[in-house]
Amino acid sequence: MKRKIIISLLILLSIHVKSQYYEYIVGDTILFNLHGDTTGLLSVQWQDSSGGVWKDIVGATMPDYMFVASKTVYLRMKTLRQNCNPVYTAVQRIIVKEPEVKTCNCNGTVLYVYPKDTILSWAPYGFYFDTTHATSLTDGRANTDSIVKKHDGKGPYGAKYCYDLVAYGFDDWYLPAIDELHCLMKNSKQIGNFNDLIGYYSSTEINYEYVWGDSTSLAKGAGGKGYGGVRCVRRDGK
Repeated sequence: MKRKIIISLLILLSIHVKSQYYEYIVGDTILFNLHGDTTGLLSVQWQDSSGGVWKDIVGATMPDYMFVASKTVYLRMKTLRQNCNPVYTAVQRIIVKEPEVKTCNCNGTVLYVYPKDTILSWAPYGFYFDTTHATSLTDGRANTDSIVKKHDGKGPYGAKYCYDLVAYGFDDWYLPAIDELHCLMKNSKQIGNFNDLIGYYSSTEINYEYVWGDSTSLAKGAGGKGYGGVRCVRRDGK
């Protein structure tokens, strides 16, 4: 689940102020909210020095500045008052980290759970009624390979998203089979970042039309191959 963080900055009349730093994860929305004495304030300009030189951020000329965290950045605000030299806020160091990969023990097999989900179709558009023979209840990796092989060169869709994922030094992510997905759902609170309002796809196909899915309410059932939640996993070994 993405977060939104509000940081309030005080307008100071001296540039000799201590830098501040914050730690967030990729995908957080960060809002800098300016407060303090704005009497005589003519203009503001947010600046970034992530490249080693302070540069104006195009379009960032309002007291409030909002962005989605994607990398570590260094920010400050330049303010200009009538008949005064520019004044700068403290440097804001925003340290952005990838969220932690959680693990889930599913009947003796440790699954590593990618910390973010997405919404995709189960099959490529126009191929919702093709069978892929991905019928394993327990082996999502084999199912994912079967689905991607069937729909070679097409996309995007859930199994292909996981199959192509390269993250945390690994490229063997896959769409979990229904038993694996059910295990994730039973441990959804401990794993985190699941959406309670949607159902999630497994890679287990029932027939040409339906696949198995589950939700945080453990409402395991059959569904069509349209759109649903996708959460990738991986495991060590075969």
